[in-house]
Amino acid sequence: LAPALSRDGSGSLDERAASLIVGLTAVLCGSLTLAAPQLVGAFSKQPERSVTVLALTLVLQMFAVQVYGRGSVSVSAIGILTGAFLLNTGAAMSIAIIAALAQWLRRRGQLYKAVFDAANFALSAAVASLLFHALPQSRLLAALLAGLAYAAINNGLLCLVMSLSEDISWRSIWTERFHWARYHFLLFGPLALAGTIAYEQIGTTGLAAFALPPALMILSVRQ
Repeated sequence: LAPALSRDGSGSLDERAASLIVGLTAVLCGSLTLAAPQLVGAFSKQPERSVTVLALTLVLQMFAVQVYGRGSVSVSAIGILTGAFLLNTGAAMSIAIIAALAQWLRRRGQLYKAVFDAANFALSAAVASLLFHALPQSRLLAALLAGLAYAAINNGLLCLVMSLSEDISWRSIWTERFHWARYHFLLFGPLALAGTIAYEQIGTTGLAAFALPPALMILSVRQ
């Protein structure tokens, strides 16, 4: 997801929006410092699993849909959440950052959008991962809550930076541009859990076969 331009379309950022991005980046740097041991451990001990989840996330991110010329919607959250469920918080954050950078390289947009997306994706993934692993009693409930937390933070921050950049209320941004996708967001966690189970039961082949439901979801979004 990418933040909007300023109201005049010049590509410059409102000072408040710029401050928000700087603050998010600072929080992200601190979080990554704490999660670094997890990140290294996941990719060194489970390289095949890590690469498989990363590949799924990048494929889903490549099919992002532009929304009114002001941002984009994708289902890469399903891949990121699958990483959070299968791996750990540090690995999920790194996968989220790579997905954001891939989106920026594909769109060739402003650098501040890549910075915002990387911070947004990674922080959303961190909260979702921590929430999922804190509720081991019911995986389905944990996945649902993790998916909702991811969507709430991710879309909340996006609407906030758009609101600051365009001087439009947060509620108006949400209602006009993203409210229609609320039922899609509800499915992020359960679908990521389905991918997790598919990998645990069958391996890479199971996760590859699982790519069909997210593909159908992005088709729905496009329509």
